[in-house]
Amino acid sequence: MKRFLIFLAVVFSTQLRAQDSVRSVATLNTATVYFGYGAELTHQSNLKIGLSTRFIVISGLSTSVDVNSLQISVPESVALLSHRYKVVYPTALPAEQTAEARSRQDSIDVLLKEMGRTDNLILIEQETMTKTGALIEGALTNGGNKTLSGEELLKLVNFYNAKISAARTAIYNYNQLNQATAKKVEELRKRLGLLNAGRPAPGKAYGELTLQVMCRQAAEIPVGISYYTNNAGWTPLYDIRVNSKTNKVKLIYKASITQTTGID
Repeated sequence: MKRFLIFLAVVFSTQLRAQDSVRSVATLNTATVYFGYGAELTHQSNLKIGLSTRFIVISGLSTSVDVNSLQISVPESVALLSHRYKVVYPTALPAEQTAEARSRQDSIDVLLKEMGRTDNLILIEQETMTKTGALIEGALTNGGNKTLSGEELLKLVNFYNAKISAARTAIYNYNQLNQATAKKVEELRKRLGLLNAGRPAPGKAYGELTLQVMCRQAAEIPVGISYYTNNAGWTPLYDIRVNSKTNKVKLIYKASITQTTGID
């Protein structure tokens, strides 16, 4: 019973939070761009509020706002208690993996494990070759402190050569197997990439302003926002044209405007 009451309290709190908040995307009205760097941006947002509205959340602002220059205008029927600015960095929503995608990923994992086991077998064969070579060298140099006849040495060398040949053949076959498995993994990864291509990509960052308000009446109201940003400016460009017949000079004055405010 206690858990049920807690669950109801959480649901009620969530619904209440949704009811006392109003969201809107601001529209850029004017932009005054200054020489060198700096600009003053003015936004407006029209939204519907009710008597229960406690928070107004406005997005679509610049990601580089000088908070000390922030000015907010609301109608007299709305009391602005506080405000908070932040930059929002959206992330991609996790897409549920389909059964086919999970199956292909499982197949890739199995093939990678097989390649790992094959790599271990290759290492074993390489170690066998190294030890066999050392034994042959030791037998030919001192015979292990034992006198060996020519026939015995020939048999020993043939035996070791057969082992080395078998190890080399095994290594070659294992490498061929791994190459074939790697091609299968690559093909499965391509197909898996196509299956995951529809996953949503994260959106671009934006500035967001949260206003804590007290509303005296339900109405549709305008909210004005203005602020200064350093991430914009203009520099002069000059285009000089000379008339070859009259020798008259014409100076055309232009401006190059740059901005990285996060607003298109």
